[in-house]
Amino acid sequence: MKKYELIFVTDASLENEVIDEVVAKFTDLVKANGTILEATNWGKRKLAYEVNKKWDGFYTLITFEGPADFNKELERVLRIDERVMKFLVIKVDDKKIAQAEFYAQKRREREAARSARFAAERAASNQEAAERAAAAEKAAAEKAAAEEAVAEKAAAEEAVTETTTTEEKTETPSEPVQETVQD
Repeated sequence: MKKYELIFVTDASLENEVIDEVVAKFTDLVKANGTILEATNWGKRKLAYEVNKKWDGFYTLITFEGPADFNKELERVLRIDERVMKFLVIKVDDKKIAQAEFYAQKRREREAARSARFAAERAASNQEAAERAAAAEKAAAEKAAAEEAVAEKAAAEEAVTETTTTEEKTETPSEPVQETVQD
């Protein structure tokens, strides 16, 4: 017995009881001719394109094991039932699924490594930016301190110049003041 997947889309405008009846019909047909491994109702979904003037459908996926000649009978019954809008029966190749899962895992690992590398690079660039900002702040502080020292030195020199000028003014004799007396 080989493993198969059947997916079919039922008209979503039907009532829930009718949809359940269609799903039960096909699950019973599969059970009668094989073994159901998994049956999943995906629920109502929007179709990618209009089918039979409808845009919504109720999806059902059935994974089963059965004989190869059963597929033709299953497809014939699916075509006859007007409540089924679309269907697809495929043979599941376990080797290809395992290979696809292996490559998907490798891809996820590569993406995780790439994300980690980018995060490390971002952290390093953020650290470099922080170091540059700290260096710029330190340089600005040193420049401000140097300017303040120059300003203090200039103020001290100006104070010394003022005191020298004041001393010179006090040392110069003043001219005698003539008093004029008027009679």
